[in-house]
Amino acid sequence: MSETARPVFHARMSAFYEKLGYYAALYILYRIVAYVGGYLLRRRDALSKFKGEWAVISGASYGLGRCIAERIAAKGLNVVLIARSKASLDAIAEDIQRTYKVRAVVLAYDFIADGVPAAGADAKITYLSKDGEDRRKAAGSEFFRFEKENPLRVLADGMRAYGIDPHRDVAVLVNNVGGGNVPGSSSMMHSFVDWSEHDTHYLKKLNGDSTYNSIKLFLPGMVKKNRGIVVNVASLSTEYPAYLYPYSTEKSKVVALTRMLEQELYFTNIRVRCFLPAGIATPGLQQASGKEVHAGFFTPSAESVADSIVGQLGPGAVIVNSHAIHIFQHMWVQMLPEWVQSPVRGLPNLYLHKQTQDKHIDQKKE
Repeated sequence: MSETARPVFHARMSAFYEKLGYYAALYILYRIVAYVGGYLLRRRDALSKFKGEWAVISGASYGLGRCIAERIAAKGLNVVLIARSKASLDAIAEDIQRTYKVRAVVLAYDFIADGVPAAGADAKITYLSKDGEDRRKAAGSEFFRFEKENPLRVLADGMRAYGIDPHRDVAVLVNNVGGGNVPGSSSMMHSFVDWSEHDTHYLKKLNGDSTYNSIKLFLPGMVKKNRGIVVNVASLSTEYPAYLYPYSTEKSKVVALTRMLEQELYFTNIRVRCFLPAGIATPGLQQASGKEVHAGFFTPSAESVADSIVGQLGPGAVIVNSHAIHIFQHMWVQMLPEWVQSPVRGLPNLYLHKQTQDKHIDQKKE
């Protein structure tokens, strides 16, 4: 390059980088405004209009599920609490009734056990007998077909035993049950080829089938009334799925199911939302990580995440990050070029996978 051409070249490159920086700044500003604007649009009270009606919350015995149930009760809705541990649910139900002056009923149920109530379940839950089938038919023939082949039909029987019509009284459904831990498994993180059929099937039922069957059971009543809210709790692992094959795959199905339902129900008064939490300071995360977890910048408390979820049921995005911290964690990755995103998304899980493998090896040595 000649001496005379060099200054011209440098001037043009300087102008190019200046424009590139300008457009990059505009793009970042656009993404921030879109996130913040969407968040403010969703911050509307969507639950008060259902005061006195019923909300069904699964996985309500601790952590995020319990906190969501408390915040829904604070809006004046009665709550049906579902989980395996009856003792925990009884204590929570008593606390909710005393604090918020609403009804709270307990259904101890194991989503893994194909319709079998959890050990110690309330005797009011009717098992799958001929009498139970007759009562379902009497409750309304238009809904019977949605129950007769649904593994969760025992839940509908249990609700009727409390005087709650599962099709006419339920206004809000929160599908929170789920998790990546398999009892007896050394870790929740394995490479794809190392996942066993047993563990894969377990996580499919816990994270996928539970949500699908719950919606299939309760949505027909909402459609009949043309009102209601369905809240699906998925996971940000749908965007960072490495080494979490069954869990992240089933949660990805929940995201797709939410999009499909929202599109089908768009011109109705039924709202469907899916939230994508990342790390939350709960006993579940502590169990999965094998170490004590405290609320902090990267792991917000279950209470603050529940506040965010219940406060973001207004109009706007269908798939929603569940907390401002989780938005920040995900937003900076989305700003990267696609070819850079893949390794960046995979590196955290690669590091965690190596940690769990090393820990397992050390335990075997001991």
